[in-house]
Amino acid sequence: MVDILGWVGAAGLLAAFVLSSNGKLDNQGLLYHVINLVCALFLLINAYYSRAYPFILVNTFWAITSVYAISKNLLARRKV
Repeated sequence: MVDILGWVGAAGLLAAFVLSSNGKLDNQGLLYHVINLVCALFLLINAYYSRAYPFILVNTFWAITSVYAISKNLLARRKV
């Protein structure tokens, strides 16, 4: 199960990156940041069980940054 989370997380992050790079997904949009958060959490779980400490660090910061971006996005929507 942990390996599946890792693969889904990696595929999701790569898909979001490719779609964003090709203009198919707004990299400032809520969906992009939610995908990043969910996939970072999946990869964080995988890294934890694999004891891959550098990846724990990277995905922790990735998730924190995603939460910040989601919060910023939602606050901007409330002001409109």
